[in-house]
Amino acid sequence: MSQSDSLARELALAASRKFSHPDITAKGERRASVRLDRLETLWVNTGSLCNIECANCYIESSPTNDRLAYMTLAETVAFLDEIAALNLGTSEIGFTGGEPFMNPDIIAMTDAALARGFRVLLLTNAMLPMQRPRVKAGLLGLKAAHGARLTIRMNLDHHTQALHETERGACNTREHTEQSCFLSCGRRLGRLAAEHELADREPDSRQREQRFW
Repeated sequence: MSQSDSLARELALAASRKFSHPDITAKGERRASVRLDRLETLWVNTGSLCNIECANCYIESSPTNDRLAYMTLAETVAFLDEIAALNLGTSEIGFTGGEPFMNPDIIAMTDAALARGFRVLLLTNAMLPMQRPRVKAGLLGLKAAHGARLTIRMNLDHHTQALHETERGACNTREHTEQSCFLSCGRRLGRLAAEHELADREPDSRQREQRFW
């Protein structure tokens, strides 16, 4: 066996041992860790499917990316039970994706978290999945039952439509999101936090946003 082949085998063997133990490294050293004192927010990824495909998406969500299966109501309830049993001091449950409103259990999962007294933060692109009649009716029901403990956060990637849609990879995405913001600001869906991820703000864009809100 050549020296290069031997080295390749050693590297492959080391790689196979690299993450074989949760507390000990392949070199036999104890892994670095940070003690968990409190879990303020529990984030639940509802699945990697999304109705659009954004250039900056951290998990490359798209209409065809189903590598991360939909989270189910039963799985979410199990997590809620676990943080209660461990007394982690959690006050908020966050739902992200993918697009959470593509998950068929999203209303039930949100209701389960709210019913236990948690605040809930839902991240969404506020497009067609959120506008389906069943989903809208479910959100209105959650608002009536739980009030301001439900927050829906809709992101705009840039203050200009051109750059926003360059990131989103689709046409008229900004218009759909802005229309949803207006609907939510009509006090129908509870408290709304809309974030603008802006690298810089020109005077005309600031004035436009002031008029918008």
